[in-house]
Amino acid sequence: MAALRKFAWRYGLPLLLYSAAVCFITYPLITDLNGWLAGASYGDAYEYARAGWWAHYALRNGLNPFYQSLFGYPDGFFSAAQWSQPLIYWPTALLNFFLPPAAAYNLYLLIILVLNGMAMHSLCWWLLREHKPYVRQGGALLGGLILTAYPTFQGNISIGMLNPIAVYTVPIVVLCALRILEGERARSLVITGGVALWLLLIANLTAFIYSLMPLALFGGAYFLLCERHWLTRRALLMLFGILAIGGALSLPFYIPLLSEIATQRTPFVLFDGSKLHHSADLLALIAPSPFTTWTFAPDYSRAAIGSNSMEGTAYVGVVTVILSLIAVARRAERSGLWLTLALGCMLFSLGGLLKINGDLAAVNIAGFETYIPMPYALLQELPFINVARTPGRFNATTALALGILAAYGTAWLLERLPRPRLSALLAIGALSALILLDYQLFFPFMRHPAPLPAYLSQLAERDDVRAVLDVPYDDYVAQKIALWHQVTHRKPMIGGHVWRRPPIPLEKFALLSDAARGRAFDLISGAPLSAEAVRALLRAHGVDVVTYHLLPMDDPESVRIGTALFGAPRHVDQHLAFFEVPAADLQALSGVVPATFGETWWRGERLWLPERAELYFYIHDDSALHLRLSLDVLPYVGTVQALLDGEKRALSQGDQLDLWHFGAHGFHAVSLQADCVRLPPCLLPDEPCSEAAQRKPICVSAALQRARAERVQAWQAAQVQLGSGMQLIGFSLPETAQRGTRLSVATAWRAAERLNADYHQFVHLLNAQGTLIAQDDFPPARGAFPTSQWPAGQTWAEAAYLELPDDLPEGTYRVFTGWYRWFDGARLPVAGDRLGARDGLVYLGEIRVR
Repeated sequence: MAALRKFAWRYGLPLLLYSAAVCFITYPLITDLNGWLAGASYGDAYEYARAGWWAHYALRNGLNPFYQSLFGYPDGFFSAAQWSQPLIYWPTALLNFFLPPAAAYNLYLLIILVLNGMAMHSLCWWLLREHKPYVRQGGALLGGLILTAYPTFQGNISIGMLNPIAVYTVPIVVLCALRILEGERARSLVITGGVALWLLLIANLTAFIYSLMPLALFGGAYFLLCERHWLTRRALLMLFGILAIGGALSLPFYIPLLSEIATQRTPFVLFDGSKLHHSADLLALIAPSPFTTWTFAPDYSRAAIGSNSMEGTAYVGVVTVILSLIAVARRAERSGLWLTLALGCMLFSLGGLLKINGDLAAVNIAGFETYIPMPYALLQELPFINVARTPGRFNATTALALGILAAYGTAWLLERLPRPRLSALLAIGALSALILLDYQLFFPFMRHPAPLPAYLSQLAERDDVRAVLDVPYDDYVAQKIALWHQVTHRKPMIGGHVWRRPPIPLEKFALLSDAARGRAFDLISGAPLSAEAVRALLRAHGVDVVTYHLLPMDDPESVRIGTALFGAPRHVDQHLAFFEVPAADLQALSGVVPATFGETWWRGERLWLPERAELYFYIHDDSALHLRLSLDVLPYVGTVQALLDGEKRALSQGDQLDLWHFGAHGFHAVSLQADCVRLPPCLLPDEPCSEAAQRKPICVSAALQRARAERVQAWQAAQVQLGSGMQLIGFSLPETAQRGTRLSVATAWRAAERLNADYHQFVHLLNAQGTLIAQDDFPPARGAFPTSQWPAGQTWAEAAYLELPDDLPEGTYRVFTGWYRWFDGARLPVAGDRLGARDGLVYLGEIRVR
C-alpha cells in the first residue's frame, strides 16, 4: 500500500494535473472528440488525422503504409517527410483500431501535451533532488505545467499541428546529459539518452534545429565559459555516444529526406520562404493573449501576435517570470545555464530581422533607412538550417528553460512558507491556476466540425469510380478537406499530400482542375475548351468524380458551370458540390490542345508576368507543336526566357517568344521568367487606376498579348550525330515553297556534352548543281544563348528563315544544315555517309519550289 501511495504521489499527481490542464487548454474539445477536429479549419488537422487513418487502412487491407497509393492517381508516391516522422502518425494509426479517425487524432494531440509535462516533471524532479519531498514535488509540478501549457505550443495546436509540440523526449535527453556532466558513468544513461534523441527526431522533423542546436550552442557556450571543469574527456565521449546512438537509429528514417534536400528536390513542408512572417515579434514576448475574456491584453498584443498566433506566440507569462527571477536572484549557481538558454532561444525566435508591433523595425543611418538584423540571420541560410521556416519555434526550448527556472523559484518559495505542507498545496494550486489563466491563448479553444456528406459513404460502396478530383487545386484549405473526404470515400485522388502541397506534377493537377471548372482553353484556337473535350480530358486520366469546394471558388456561377459540363450535381450544399463525369469520346481531344495559366500571373485587364509564371498544356498524341507567345515587355526588363518542362528552350526576340515541343504526349509546362519592375498597377498600360492600386505596388515584367500553338505537320524525328556531342533529333521541312516568300525550317538539337566554343547554326538551300541559293546563319536565340553556355544534355529547337528570290526557277532544291565555329568557320563533323556528311553538312531533304 505504501508503494502504491508513493507511485500515486510521484506519478499520479502530475498525470492528473497535466491531464486536467490539457482538458482546460483545449476546452471544449474533450466534450466531443469525434465530432470536431482540433484547431482552426485552415489548419493541419486534416493532414494528421488522414495520415493516421491511412496507415491503419493500409495495414487492414494489405497495402504498403509507407507508399501513398491513394494519392496522385494512378501512380501514387513515396513521401520522404512521412517516412522520417513515424511517431506522428503510427500512434494515431493504432488508436484507429479502437476509435474513429477524428477521435484518434484529437486524443493523440492531448496525449502529446500530457507527455510533455510528465517528461519535464521527471527532469525537474531530478534537479530538485536536494529538497524536501513536498518542495521537490511542487517545483516539478509547476515546471512540467509550464512546458505543458506554454503559449507557443497553444499556438501550434490552434492550427492542429502535432510534430512541433512533440518535445516530450527533450527533457529526457537533457536529464541524461546533465547526469553525465555531473560525473555519473552508467552506460544506461548513454543508451537512454540516445533512444530518447531518436524518438525526438522521428516525431519532430525540425527538432535538431529548434531543440538540439540551441541546447548545444548556448549550453555549450555556457559550460565553456563558466563551468569548463564539467567538460571532462569521459563526459564528452558519453555525450557523443548519445548523439551517435540517436543519429544511427534516425539515419534510416532520414536518408531519403536528406537525399532530397541535397539534390534540391526539397519537400514543400520545409522550404516556404516565410521565415520573416513566422518569426516572433519582440513585443510578443510580453504580449498576453487578446483572444480570451479574462486576460488583460494591451493594444500591442493583437499587432504582435494577432496575424501569427500559430507560430509567433512567445508570451513568457507574469507568474513564470516572477518565479524565474526568484531563481536567478536566489539560486544563481543553478540558474546560469537555464537563463542563458532561455535568453538565447528568445533571441533566435525573433528571426533574421527585428519586428516590433507587427512591423519591421527600421533605423535611419546617414539618410538611408534600413532594417535591424538579428543574430539568427548569420545562421538561417546555412545548409540544412535553411530548411526551417519558423524561427518562432525556438520558444519551445525557451519553455524548457523557463520551466526549470520556475521550478527552482517555486522550490525556494515553498521552503519559506509557514505550515509548509498545507501552504505548499494551496500555493501550488493557486500558482497552477494563475499560470493556466495567464497562458491561455484561446478560450474557447479553436476547433472545427468534421462533417462528411452521405454521398461520400455511397462512393465507398462503388467499384466504378477510379479517382476523385477536388477543385480548386491551388486552394490550401480545399485540398486539406479533400484529405478528410478520402477517409470516408476511400477512392484514389488526383491530388493528395502528406504535408503541404502534393508532389505530383503541377501541370497535370492545375490543368485538370481548371478544365473541371470551365477555365481551360484550346491553345490552337484560343476558344474555351468544349464540354465534350473537358469530359474526355478528365475521363482519359481516371477522373470519375469532381468535387467543387464552393467557398474558395468564390463564384456564384460555379454550380451552373459544373452542371453544364457534367450534368446535375449528385450532392450540393453551401460548401460542396459533387459531380460525376459522364462518358466521353476521347477523339474530342485529337484536334485540340487543352491549356491553362498557372496561379502566379497577376490578373488585371490583361495577364501580367511577374518574375515567373507558367502556361500548362496537354498533348493527346505525339505530334509536334510550335508555340507562339506575344508579349508586351516593359522597358528596362530585358529578355524573357521560356523553359519547357524545366529546360531553357527560348528567349524573347523583341516581343515574340517561339518554342517548339516535339515527340512526347502528356502534360507539359512552359515557364516564363524575367526580371520584374516594381510599380503600382495604375501605371501599367491598359490597367485602371484606383486608390488601392496606387497603394500596393506589384512586380511585373510583361503583359501576355496572345498565346497560340499550331501543329507542325511536317515534323520528322532524326538521329544524326555531329562532333562534340551535338545531335540532330528532329526537324520540320515543308514539301513545297513559293518563290518570293520566306521559307521556315525548324531544327531540334541535343548537346550530349558541354561545348567548349561558340557555334553558329546554318541552313542552306542548294540547287541540283550545288550552288547556294539562300541561307540563314545564326547563333542560338540569335545570340542570346550561345552554345558555350549550354549545359550538358541541353535540347534546343529554333527556326531558320530563308528568303527565296522572286526569280528563283521552279524545281527541286536540297536543304542542308550544320554548325560551324564562328571565329574560324570550322564545321562540326557529321558522322555517317549520308549526303553532304563529308563536308560537315546534314542533309534534311528536298523541297519543291513553285
